[in-house]
Amino acid sequence: MKRNRKKAIKLALGLGAIAGMRATFAPSLASQFLNNNSFKSLSKSNLKFIQLPISNLITKILSTGEIVGDKLPVAPNRTSAPQLITRIISGALVGATIFQAYKQKRITGLVLGGLSALTMTYASFYVRKYFANAYKIEDAILGGIEDTIAIGTGIGLIKT
Repeated sequence: MKRNRKKAIKLALGLGAIAGMRATFAPSLASQFLNNNSFKSLSKSNLKFIQLPISNLITKILSTGEIVGDKLPVAPNRTSAPQLITRIISGALVGATIFQAYKQKRITGLVLGGLSALTMTYASFYVRKYFANAYKIEDAILGGIEDTIAIGTGIGLIKT
C-alpha cells in the first residue's frame, strides 16, 4: 500500500471519528491541515473550498458554537436523525476531501469517513451515557472531556 493511501485512510478514519463526536470539528481540523499543507490536487476540485482560509475561519467559529451548544440542556440527542445525518455528512465530506488531496478515490474516503462518523456517534453516545449513569457525572463535564479528547486527538492526527 502506498504511503499516500495509508495517510489518507488514517486521516479519513480519524477525522470521521471526530465528526462522530463533534460534527464541526472534523471540517475545522481538515481545513487547518489543508491550509498548512497545500494540495494542488484540490485546486481544480469542487472540494477545494475546504482548503480556503475563509473556510478555516468559518469552521473554527462553528466549532466554538458547537462546544457551547453541546453543554446546553436543550442540546439535541446526537443519535436523533438530524444530528446523526449531520455527523455522517461531516465525516464523509472530510474523508472525500482528504482522499482527493492525496490523489486517491474520493468515494473510498467518503465511505470511510461517513462510516467512521456513524460508528463514533453511537460509541461516544453510549460511553457518555454510561459514565453519566454509573458515576453520576454531569453531562456538561462529560461534554468538556469529550471536547478535550476530540480536539487533542484531532490536533495529534493532523500533525503526524
